[in-house]
Amino acid sequence: MRRWLQFRVSTLLWLIVACAIAFGWWSDHAAQQRTLQQSELRRQALPHIPLGVRLNDMPFLMPIEGVFSIDGHGIVVTGKIEQGIVRTGDAVEIVGLADQPRPDVVTQVESFSEVLDVGQAGDNVG
Repeated sequence: MRRWLQFRVSTLLWLIVACAIAFGWWSDHAAQQRTLQQSELRRQALPHIPLGVRLNDMPFLMPIEGVFSIDGHGIVVTGKIEQGIVRTGDAVEIVGLADQPRPDVVTQVESFSEVLDVGQAGDNVG
């Protein structure tokens, strides 16, 4: 009985696959058509989606989310820039560690292993 049931289940699965292929539900052409329809929908929808406003004209502010010690680079802080812009060589102040702000200099701006010329509001940088 068990062997007969296994035979029937495998036969039923092959029948489902054959029907899917016959009706075009399981084909590369159908998948390509869906991809084309989705890309066309994206192309038509993108102009109507408003872009977020970046606060680049305000003073630089980045809450520190992580602090790492990396050989050859020293101490690396990471976070998302809330407002303003930052470039390599800019003087910044680290606040919140002591009563007085601690001055420091940006040696490099990097986002997802890509060196940036400028980091702006909304970027995740380190």
